[in-house]
Amino acid sequence: MLLTGLVIGVVQVFLYDFVVPIMYLRRQGSLDAWGEFRRSILIGRGGKMVLNLLFKFVLGIGAALIAVALTCATCCIAALPFVGTVLLLPLSVFFRAYPLYFLE
Repeated sequence: MLLTGLVIGVVQVFLYDFVVPIMYLRRQGSLDAWGEFRRSILIGRGGKMVLNLLFKFVLGIGAALIAVALTCATCCIAALPFVGTVLLLPLSVFFRAYPLYFLE
C-alpha cells in the first residue's frame, strides 16, 4: 500500500505541477500534455525530477511547521477558514509558482 500511495503521489505532483501548465500553455488535452511532459521534460532529467520531489517534500514540511506556528501564535484564529486562508496565502502562492519557476 505504501508503494501504491507513493506512485499515486508522484503522479499527482507531476500532473498538478507540470501537466496542467502544459495543457494551459499549449491548449492540449490531458493525454497530449502527458506525452509532451514525458518527451520534453521527463526524459533525460530523472535526477532533477527526483531532487525536485525531495525538495518539494522538505518545503512542505517547512510550510506545515510555519502553518502550525502561525495557528498557535494567533491563538487558533488562523484555524478559521477565511482568516487562515488569508494569512497563509503567501505559502499557497509560493507552492503554485515554484513548479512554474522550475519549468522555466
